[in-house]
Amino acid sequence: MRSLFHSQRIRPALTLVVTAVLLVLPSLGITDYDQRMLTLIAAYGMVVIGFNITHGYAGELALGQAVIFGAAAYATGIVAVNYSSDIVLGLLVGAATAGVVGAVVGVPGVRLGGWALAMLSFFLVVLFPDVINYFEDTTGGQTGLIGIPQATFLGTSLTGTDLYYVAVLLAVIWMLLMNSYVRSRHGHALRVLAESPVLARSLGMSVPRAKLVAYVIGAIPAGLAGAVYAYLQQFLVASAFNIDLLLIFLAASIIGGSHAIAGAFFGAALLQIGPMQFAAFQQYSTLSYGLFMLLGALFLGGGVGPSLLRLGSWIAARRRARPQPDGQAPRRAAVQAAAHHVNLEDRRAAVARLDLAGEPLRVESVSKAFGGQHVLRGVSLTARPGQITAIIGPNGSGKTTLLNTVSGFITADSGTVTLGDVDITRMSAHAIARQGVARTFQNPIVPGGLTVSEVVSCARFVKPYVGPVSSTLRLPRYRRVDRESIDGANRSLEAVGLLAHASSTASSLPLGTRRLLEVARSLAGTPTSILLDEPASGLDEDAIGELADALVALREAGATIILIEHNFPLVLRIADHINVLATGEIVASGTPDEIRNNPVVLESYIGSSRAARTASADQIEAH
Repeated sequence: MRSLFHSQRIRPALTLVVTAVLLVLPSLGITDYDQRMLTLIAAYGMVVIGFNITHGYAGELALGQAVIFGAAAYATGIVAVNYSSDIVLGLLVGAATAGVVGAVVGVPGVRLGGWALAMLSFFLVVLFPDVINYFEDTTGGQTGLIGIPQATFLGTSLTGTDLYYVAVLLAVIWMLLMNSYVRSRHGHALRVLAESPVLARSLGMSVPRAKLVAYVIGAIPAGLAGAVYAYLQQFLVASAFNIDLLLIFLAASIIGGSHAIAGAFFGAALLQIGPMQFAAFQQYSTLSYGLFMLLGALFLGGGVGPSLLRLGSWIAARRRARPQPDGQAPRRAAVQAAAHHVNLEDRRAAVARLDLAGEPLRVESVSKAFGGQHVLRGVSLTARPGQITAIIGPNGSGKTTLLNTVSGFITADSGTVTLGDVDITRMSAHAIARQGVARTFQNPIVPGGLTVSEVVSCARFVKPYVGPVSSTLRLPRYRRVDRESIDGANRSLEAVGLLAHASSTASSLPLGTRRLLEVARSLAGTPTSILLDEPASGLDEDAIGELADALVALREAGATIILIEHNFPLVLRIADHINVLATGEIVASGTPDEIRNNPVVLESYIGSSRAARTASADQIEAH
């Protein structure tokens, strides 16, 4: 089942039909009041679209949409009263004002997040009337901004019907543009940011920049809506942009779906038209909007659009579950089994096509302490191209801290880390990622709402970078880069045996498969060094075999690989050089054969007794 409300299922034909119906309504004799209500719904829907961009996709709980909407309305009204009421000028002023206010409001979000950002932006809504009153000579203060003239176009006054047409066309255009934006690589990047800023930085994304871009893009439709609102009302008072208005936007987002672009208008319509049927609503508006949000969260998880999609999926699943004619089910099972068959030679050929060019990665005398507790003590090691350099050791020995130091998430207290001839010791995590250092995490981080192929493609977001305008309008450069990203993602998936899952929803994969997915994502950005943090954890024997084959193929292709792994047999099987880390120090280093019977390793893994120190290699591997 496909729905107009779902952000990735907006169908042009259905959109065209709905738009045509809305545009023909005035000719069918709807009242001026109805036109006014639909104009407000279009304006409010655009505001909610902006909120969905920042909150639903970027995961930033910034509640300043009412302030952005109000600031744009006042800016448009002031220009109309004092200079010109041309609607094109007004829309430009509204959009520009919203962009500036969105950036200013978003600056705290660069360092804040979650409820801290929500509370700060909420206080901006509370303070907005005071700011308007402070500039009383320009804004009218508590009296309000009066005398806003009718909008004009090329010197001709626009009627209420004309403004209705403008609002509908703006709403449809921005719905389509924002739908295109969230389906592009920038929309995928927003989902990565919402899932984990740590993951975003590991893929080379500048988190502050990504947040600011999301704030500005989310503010622009609110600015256009504010301009329409100023011309519609022809009178502005600061108290109209209050907490109740904020609650309208929040409730509309929840009911329509925070990940549903078109659903924003459904939520706005429900909350704008429905309450008008009850005379006592205004007296209990705050309570009513709160109730709408509660019911929407409880019974419409994800909003109306996604709820309809889930219903459609359930119906389709029920149909598929019906008994099949004799012989049909076995044939289908055979097709599914064939889809998951992995050809080893094809996978190795895919690795060869990844065009990996490893660089030496040197860690020299790196130390790190937290609160006086030394986690790393003068650690030195070298990972070379065409080799798998393993780091083993008991839990708490500092392995992941070392990986975090190399990849820039932790800054070393002393020592240096160099990649090739470049000193990356003091670089930020996203800058190190752009140098070609890719990594996986102990707990796989997989953004929701993306397919397996899209998740892997996110590794190529900055290589090369394509701007949001080109991505939204699907310009030729974007199409070319997008094709290259998909091809690179498919090669990476084939390298780890997951190509058959390319179109599956990534978050629905089992844990072991998600670990392989992270390995594929680390390969997609053509890295110079690959840091793998326990990639075999949770894998069954067959998957471990596939992982081992893929890592060996990567080594043969010239990749530089650092492997942290507790599966000692796997390490002995594929590693070229093994470093044993204990209490933050390298206590042993050598080839697998040298490490296998090293007495220090025996003591670390088995114990300190004499019998333990003479344990066989088989005992260690079993351990």
